Amino acid sequence: MIRYLFIITGISWLLLLAGCKEKSPEQQAVARVGNEEIRFADFLYDFTVFPQYRGTLTLREARLQHLNQMADRALLYLAAEEDGLENTPEIQSRLRYIEHKEVLKRLYQKEVLDKIPVSEEEAWEEYKRSSIRVKLRHLFAPSREEAEIYYRRLQSGESFEKLARETFLDSALANSGGDLGFVSISDLDPFLADSVYNLRIGQISHPLKSSFGYHIMRVEDVQQSVFLSREYFTEHKEDFTNTLKTRRARVKSAEYLAEKLKGKSVTIKTAVLRELLDFSKGYINLRRQETPLPAPRVTDLELENITGNAGELLDRALVEFNGERWRVGEFLHKLQEMPPLHRPSISTESALARHLIDMVRDELLLREAYRQGVQNDRELRETLGRWRKQLLADEFKKRIYWVDYQQEDPEKWQARKTLYQDLKNRTLVSIDTTLLFHDVTGTQLQQKIPALPAVIREYYVW
Repeated sequence: MIRYLFIITGISWLLLLAGCKEKSPEQQAVARVGNEEIRFADFLYDFTVFPQYRGTLTLREARLQHLNQMADRALLYLAAEEDGLENTPEIQSRLRYIEHKEVLKRLYQKEVLDKIPVSEEEAWEEYKRSSIRVKLRHLFAPSREEAEIYYRRLQSGESFEKLARETFLDSALANSGGDLGFVSISDLDPFLADSVYNLRIGQISHPLKSSFGYHIMRVEDVQQSVFLSREYFTEHKEDFTNTLKTRRARVKSAEYLAEKLKGKSVTIKTAVLRELLDFSKGYINLRRQETPLPAPRVTDLELENITGNAGELLDRALVEFNGERWRVGEFLHKLQEMPPLHRPSISTESALARHLIDMVRDELLLREAYRQGVQNDRELRETLGRWRKQLLADEFKKRIYWVDYQQEDPEKWQARKTLYQDLKNRTLVSIDTTLLFHDVTGTQLQQKIPALPAVIREYYVW
């Protein structure tokens, strides 16, 4: 049976939403899937940040296509609810991981970002800086030690072109000598922007740490726009303010960490760490550890093989802090709980040691956050609710479409397929096209918008 999408406009929608007149358009439901509502504000955020449409469409077509996909996701979530998927240990573990990460983000917002003042003049200077574009060439390494080796080789006369062929798996970067072309200063990783901004043409940076690893940058050329608009600045002032806050937060967060972690020590058992590294090298793809592209450093299968064959090594203490200890087995379990893209590189001793220290730091900060009651923040609870629905929808979709689940338990797989089909047949899906297009003109709706490349939709992807 085909599930119809009912388009509701004008008076019929007003009747359906009787009693909601006091809500702003952003808070009204632009679609309903059974008892689930999709608010216009949520649609607009999703459409802007995670575009799901493909091909060159009109704005009208793209919005409708995207909202249909959001409705499909809501239906998968409802099916997961009926199935009781949330009650499985695997999903509970993932929901805990998401909550812990989001609580830490909220603590960072509360204790660091919210306490950084930015004046309008400073935001204007940031806008001026964002008008600068630099032509960059770069090299990448997953660890500081490897980056330092590349830096010394450059200083001794070796070329970017030669080292890029050794560094990058991506053929375009390897063949172009790490050429990134012209990029805006404001588009760079905040941890790189300041350093690149201060480089002269032809100057090579020392190894710079980003959220991916370590980079060596060389500025080839600089362009700066001479047209600065007060109107544009006013419209995007918050963006420039947040960018500036993010850069300043490096100092502020260091001060906060020093205060909160004062007197707390971490001891890494170096011999055990080395033994774990040596043992793991027989099970992981070391070459994949070197790519800056979004790819898991350690896959689920690799972790299973390491854990299943490590024997007595699992019971040995790997790190100690404040009278507590994590054994190797506990550490590997923590890695298994992480989304693959969050897992650390375990190609070098220093990289893994730094990650262990970061994990202990996050554990201590998490306890501080719960002590403060950060987990009760209203906006945080709303965010966690959205991630919960996203996770359940994604996981249920896997369980009805992935062959692995069919082979693992054919009876359970068929039951879920039947549940989902029954739910599709009996669930009314409706959208309000008047609300969906209320913020744009008819001319804008007919304009073609460019096709976009596929994006990594979720930050938490297992």
